[in-house]
Amino acid sequence: MLQYLVYNIEGNVRQLLSGQIQDIHHNKTISEQSCAVCMETKLLEEFETYYTNNCVHPNRTICNNCLYEYIRNIWNIGSTINCPECSIPLSHITIHEILLNHDDNALYERYEQFDLNRSLEQHPEFIWCAHGCGSGQLNEGAAMNKTVQCVNCHKLTCFTHRCPWHDGMTCEEYEMPRTNGQMHASERWINVNTKECPTCHSHIEKNEGCDHMTCWKCKYEFCWECLAPYSNIKRHGVYL
Repeated sequence: MLQYLVYNIEGNVRQLLSGQIQDIHHNKTISEQSCAVCMETKLLEEFETYYTNNCVHPNRTICNNCLYEYIRNIWNIGSTINCPECSIPLSHITIHEILLNHDDNALYERYEQFDLNRSLEQHPEFIWCAHGCGSGQLNEGAAMNKTVQCVNCHKLTCFTHRCPWHDGMTCEEYEMPRTNGQMHASERWINVNTKECPTCHSHIEKNEGCDHMTCWKCKYEFCWECLAPYSNIKRHGVYL
């Protein structure tokens, strides 16, 4: 009888332990997931935060770290940041949270500035300096005040045409058809002294310093001479 009880207890213990082991394996299976990008198995908490409420894919398959790297690389080439799984634009809140969670304060500040610039541009009286100094301002009474003096470089910009002020001509005269080969002085100045940002096509003036340029509007970094992405130059030493 004693042997039977010992055997029965041992059997129950083995059965209990076996069940616990199965539960442990089961919990491990459902609490981990493989990332579709880095292929590493990670805890489900790495996939819990949703990109945006507008996403149309059922579940996340990319871990938090790979999502951060995706945002960082996309932002460095100046593109719009969309969901990597369904191409829906990521919300500003989502991008802010991801950058802050990875302690990338530098990129966070750049994105904040970009977000602010985009909001300012929606104001009907806001204008950027057409001389490429990176300054912008509100032009109160824009309907009547066509000439805007930059608070930074003090040069004049035409509010109507968003170009350097056309000396000696009214806006109506500036819009008059020109003969073949004729070019306004303001257009000549832009062509000679500025280059377009490869991403947002804003005109940028290079006053001094090295060829590493940062667009005043979209914050895209590029080479002044060849317009190549500066991220490639920084990574390889030369543009490849």
